[in-house]
Amino acid sequence: MIRYFLFSVLLLLLFSCSKEEMSFEIGNRYLDSKTNIRFFDTLTIHSSTVMMDSIQTSGLDVPAVVVGSYYDPEFGRISANGYFRVSLPSVKNLPRGAVYDSIKLFLVYNDYYAGDTLKDMTINVHRLKDKINADEYSSQFLYNKSSLGFYPEIMGSLTFKPRPLKTDTVWIGLSNEFGQELFNLLEDKEIQVEDNANFLNYLKGFRLSANNTDEAIIGFKYPAENTSSGDAKNPALRLYYHYTQFEYKNAYLDFNIGTFDASQFNQFLIDDEAVSFPEQQAEKVPASQYEGKSYVMAGLGVVTRFEIPYLKNLNSLHENVKIINAVLQIEPLRNTYKQFGLPEQICLYTSDGRNRFMSAITNSKGITQYANLTIDYVDQIETWYTFDVTSFLQSGLKDNSDETPSLLLTIPPDNLYKTVDRLVLGSQMNSTNKVTLKVYYMIYE
Repeated sequence: MIRYFLFSVLLLLLFSCSKEEMSFEIGNRYLDSKTNIRFFDTLTIHSSTVMMDSIQTSGLDVPAVVVGSYYDPEFGRISANGYFRVSLPSVKNLPRGAVYDSIKLFLVYNDYYAGDTLKDMTINVHRLKDKINADEYSSQFLYNKSSLGFYPEIMGSLTFKPRPLKTDTVWIGLSNEFGQELFNLLEDKEIQVEDNANFLNYLKGFRLSANNTDEAIIGFKYPAENTSSGDAKNPALRLYYHYTQFEYKNAYLDFNIGTFDASQFNQFLIDDEAVSFPEQQAEKVPASQYEGKSYVMAGLGVVTRFEIPYLKNLNSLHENVKIINAVLQIEPLRNTYKQFGLPEQICLYTSDGRNRFMSAITNSKGITQYANLTIDYVDQIETWYTFDVTSFLQSGLKDNSDETPSLLLTIPPDNLYKTVDRLVLGSQMNSTNKVTLKVYYMIYE
């Protein structure tokens, strides 16, 4: 063990380079030439893949409904199912002589998509058996792995070419049997439509899903407040009817899609897995078991763990050692981001031995730091993310505990619950795409 430790220190010395006769500022003081600045990029980093036990997908500040399915050759078949409910119209009285026409559910794009939107996709609508009521579970929220009972019959279905970047809506016709039933309840002023509490016992909500042959996942808006929806800018269940009062008139009622605490959530599933992810968050799969790779994916809750086991060996180089700059460089694996683009934002959190998220790695202003992304569109050779991890390494060098300094790389929390953004990363074991820690440190008298 002692020989291994001394060998690790020797490696640091062999691969370091020093710059003598230098002066630089620390605070307001300048150090003389007795101070050496050195650099190395050979510090060991262990990469592994972790899957979070759960991701909260309800009760969020900017909610979204996510639905679709596609096959990812690196992960497997990814599916997203959106659950939500609707409320009674504020004015629900029907005019005398009104006649039912049709009922439709319409959704509004929120600009997010993943996969191939040039191909047809299908959205199926099912009616829920169970209430979307988090209080009936062991938490006040619902999660990416939560599940609710639904009726197997498809209430409505639409096959279409998605246009997620257009200011457009998606209209799904629902069963006329259901529409007529709802119309009759309103017309007869039955107890089921007397108030929202009774209505939500009658119509518990909807589940949106896709076919397992589809090749896209799409995001739709979900209002942060229960707002009016008369001009199709906010999604709703729309009941059409007509009546005659001196002249023939078309009309409709909107059952708004809006929030009632944790009344909407997204479920994310993986089938036909291309890799076997760990089943518990406390577990980790080293990159050596994935041919030198590690993984990150929102929705599913897959993150990469980095461990720096020999950081404190720096303290053995000299009595006075200080890290002055440290950059973590992470390279995505080549040919894994042509069909599924690289996420623009990723972030780092400190972690413990059970792979729990602790505190975010921040910038100089104390704000969560997002990686700088450089993309080589031609050869994919110089594509990487970089983080400034100076403060993290400085703290790790001073830490007196025996815990290995560790980080979790993830899609930012604001996107975990409403996207399937993903990364396939190299590691120090990978021959072409590496994870590298570049450290400048000083030795001073």
